[in-house]
Amino acid sequence: MTVEGELAAPVHLCALGTAFTVTSTGPGATAMAEQVERAWSRCVTPEAWRNAHDLRLVIEPDSDAVVSAGSTISGGDPDLLMAHLTWAVTAEAIGRQAGNAVMLHAAAVADPETGRAVALIGPSGTGKTTAARHLATRFGYVTDETVAVLQDLSIVPFAKPLSVIEDSPDRKRQVPPEELALLAAPADCRLVGVLLLERDGSATATLESVSTVAALSLLAPHTSYLAELEAPLHRFADVLEAAGGLRVVRYAEADDLTPIVAEMLSGP
Repeated sequence: MTVEGELAAPVHLCALGTAFTVTSTGPGATAMAEQVERAWSRCVTPEAWRNAHDLRLVIEPDSDAVVSAGSTISGGDPDLLMAHLTWAVTAEAIGRQAGNAVMLHAAAVADPETGRAVALIGPSGTGKTTAARHLATRFGYVTDETVAVLQDLSIVPFAKPLSVIEDSPDRKRQVPPEELALLAAPADCRLVGVLLLERDGSATATLESVSTVAALSLLAPHTSYLAELEAPLHRFADVLEAAGGLRVVRYAEADDLTPIVAEMLSGP
């Protein structure tokens, strides 16, 4: 279906080291492009990179559904279009890092000065994004989705918009970090700590160190494309050990994590 209307200037992004060109067409395309640029502000690049992955948003005002077909996302609801764009960018970017980086389903924050970073791992609904939102008002926001760790423990940047629940659990708005007053992380970050979140209502936050063997079992479900790495378990174990091993933190509120993360980020 061809939709008459505007053709907006493309928005160029870099996410997890992958370049994207996002083009909006149809009625209200310019406003849609502005929304994309605002939400993805910390991933926007001034111009297209070579071999950028093209994504097209097609605005269909009379459509209640959003349809994703290949590199085209079409629909009439701007919030749903934005959510599907986030999914598309994330899936493509993660796929491009397969076999290259250890990828954790995790949020992360970093010291704004040194770039020392802590990954926060937890299943959906366990407070991972809430913790990242709270901590990143003091520390730098790295990501709330995927922490891609290279062999030297450097983290591939992915300061995507945060997916914030509004009217219902299945409807999320893509919110730029600036709107939530989240601090920026340095361009060069390195992993120095890994926390597995267990929000169990503990009156006092507690830490438990986990052996590398147990950590591999606990964290395997929270990885992407682990099997694509050369010697995947050894590579994963090397990353964990170099980052000080896995620690389980049991806590009640996001603020309970602040002193723990602050201590982990202290250092050169």
